[in-house]
Amino acid sequence: MQGQGDVEDMGNREVAEHGRSAGSGRSRLHGVVLGVPRFLVDGKPVSFRSRKAEGLLVRLCLTGDGRLSREMAANLFWQDSSEHHSRSSLRQTLLILRRALEDAGFDGLDSDKMNIRLDLERVTLDLEDLGTDGSDVPARLLIEKRLSERLFEGGEMLAEPFHNWLRLRRQQFHDQLRAFLEPMVRLDSGNWKRMEQAAVALLNLDPTHEPACRAFITARAVQGDYTGALRAYEDLWNVLEDEFDTQPSNETQSLIVDIKLGKFSDWLRRERMRLAEEAAQRAPASPATERTAGEHAPVVVQHVNPVIVVDQILQITEADQDIRLAKVFRHDLISRLVRFREWSVADEVTEELSRSAAPIYRVSISAMRAERSVSYSVTVKNSRTNAYVWGRNSAVDIGELFARQSMLVAEIAMAMNVNISAERLANMSRIPDASLDQYDRLLMGQRLHYTWKIEDSHQAEAILDRLIKDNPRFGPAYSSLAQIINSRHIVFPGQAQTPETLERSAGLARMALALDPFDSRGYLCAAWTLALQRRFEQAEAQHRQALELNDNDPWTALSAAHGLAYYGHREEALAIAYRHRENGLLTSPLHWSYFVGITCLCGDHAASIAAFRYLSDGYLGVEAWYVAALALTGEDEEARAQARHLKQRVTDRWVLPQPPDDADIARWIGNCFPISSPRTWDEIHQGLSSAGILLPADLAPEGATRR
Repeated sequence: MQGQGDVEDMGNREVAEHGRSAGSGRSRLHGVVLGVPRFLVDGKPVSFRSRKAEGLLVRLCLTGDGRLSREMAANLFWQDSSEHHSRSSLRQTLLILRRALEDAGFDGLDSDKMNIRLDLERVTLDLEDLGTDGSDVPARLLIEKRLSERLFEGGEMLAEPFHNWLRLRRQQFHDQLRAFLEPMVRLDSGNWKRMEQAAVALLNLDPTHEPACRAFITARAVQGDYTGALRAYEDLWNVLEDEFDTQPSNETQSLIVDIKLGKFSDWLRRERMRLAEEAAQRAPASPATERTAGEHAPVVVQHVNPVIVVDQILQITEADQDIRLAKVFRHDLISRLVRFREWSVADEVTEELSRSAAPIYRVSISAMRAERSVSYSVTVKNSRTNAYVWGRNSAVDIGELFARQSMLVAEIAMAMNVNISAERLANMSRIPDASLDQYDRLLMGQRLHYTWKIEDSHQAEAILDRLIKDNPRFGPAYSSLAQIINSRHIVFPGQAQTPETLERSAGLARMALALDPFDSRGYLCAAWTLALQRRFEQAEAQHRQALELNDNDPWTALSAAHGLAYYGHREEALAIAYRHRENGLLTSPLHWSYFVGITCLCGDHAASIAAFRYLSDGYLGVEAWYVAALALTGEDEEARAQARHLKQRVTDRWVLPQPPDDADIARWIGNCFPISSPRTWDEIHQGLSSAGILLPADLAPEGATRR
């Protein structure tokens, strides 16, 4: 193994090489962002008088296009300051950054009143030296442990919003490295040396990565180094037991038993046969070696993630307290499952989901409470084969119930042959520090808001307010309260949405993300608040962050796609919506509401009309999409009839004493839809106006022609 001195030598060579590479033409900036950050212009070090200037430069380097709005930059470091102070501080920081770079000869940083831009064509980063688009394991991954955690070392001390962004970026970098390395540790990769190197790299990133450990053990055993194989197993056992109070999986233990019994060759033969059978099942029928003209190329079979459906819990008793416990237990389990992108979680098995190619697993739970303990049984059933693939009976103290949930997630994953390391499971399925009573109050608040009664919504707000006061570290309470505030004017026509209420919602969303920056649904909450505030660039960034965290959760993906549709990203939004429809993941009225809105906003009005049949009641705004889609496909008479029906329903639900006129209803509809795309606004305006609903001109985005 190479030591720290080797790493320093690599860094010195790196500096020299970048100095030599600077030839004629404009100067180039090189950033060393793994470890303590360093920047060089044509090989010469650049120093900054401000750590925030350095942080801003790193943030620009790691954007996709080198562009960052001034508002977003100010919020990274001075979120809690006044607007005047944050803008003034940003100007000073930019001045420091620009002067230091220009004094060193680099003029690729530019800004105007709205945006800051870095010319990324003249920027290189040490991240690129890892070469994750190649076929070899980069040497640095074999040397350093937990390299992803060293991205911009020390940056967590700058400001909380920057720290939250940095934590996410580190996790994304970790996932990129993992995705690059994991295919190399498969037994059918055929390259023992590369498999061993990839296993070492993965274990350096995450010492609890069991498939990597098995690959390393296998590679050493193939070479006859059984001592090294057993030592690796002992290391895995120790880290799992010491840090996570668990043991290696049965699969790993079985491999070690065969090695100790001298049956490794038998194990290797069985594994190769199993992999060959799996490959044969996945592969389409073999095409002919040559195809005549007009024949189609063979279909490429794409991987489809499994879908989990958690059934309602079967209770032995019907006491109110036991019913609440069952609902809380199920809600908490689902809230953990939706954080992983290895699968999707559906509300139920619909006809569309049954027709899809996705493997479907049903999780069934029965429970019985006895004083302060709970006995429960969990089974996982493969709905395609009707075979039960896993089951467990447990009895725990009520106080320990939620502490067992992360282990339950791991066991469900194992039943579906999905590998999740113990460390990643602990990071992604962390336990909120909340009591059973507090979980119960959270669910009660969420349920009350959607009874469609304004007095219940205010009671829900009061419940969540008290919950936050009782437990200021309970993140779901903040995001749930923000969702209530964001949606109240939509659920209850006539209820005003004010700058003050939106600012309160923004503060709640920020707190929720500060407590849990890996919650994709927390980013949705922040995104919709920003969209309602007409801060569209920041809203889009938050919607995209939610997608990056988990685009396999239907709620996350469809809600984010709805946002992208408002911002005019039609092809991208439609692709997400169609993928979820084709995979059978539109399993609730909420999902279909999003689908109707996305397809209408993006111009597929026929799909919007067809999808509307899945909705019978609920959110009134979705009927406006239906009206617009009908009008834009030439169904004028039906559109006008549906518009009259919509107006009557809005009037029936109007919460103000004075009944609304047509202008009031049109303004309510316009305020429900934060559209920033002029083209989209013009189309929706045309459709609704031809049906008799004229959107107010002052709500139109800049550049719209229909006002």
